[in-house]
Amino acid sequence: MVKLAEERQLRIEERPFSIEEALAAKEAFITSASLFVQGVVSIDGKPVADGKPGPMTNRLREIISTSPRYGIVTGQ
Repeated sequence: MVKLAEERQLRIEERPFSIEEALAAKEAFITSASLFVQGVVSIDGKPVADGKPGPMTNRLREIISTSPRYGIVTGQ
């Protein structure tokens, strides 16, 4: 995921953070082999940003869904 983002000049920051910092973020997401990209909309019942997946999450989902590298090209 990081490599795909970097190929498109998207800045990804991967580092330790506190719960407070995550709750104050404009947007948060997690990545995994099975989910690829999943927006984090709340932590401990408190919303992150507006409580919806943000534009970067949506952009990364778009990137991964159209990447032949992952064998999940849609619309074909």
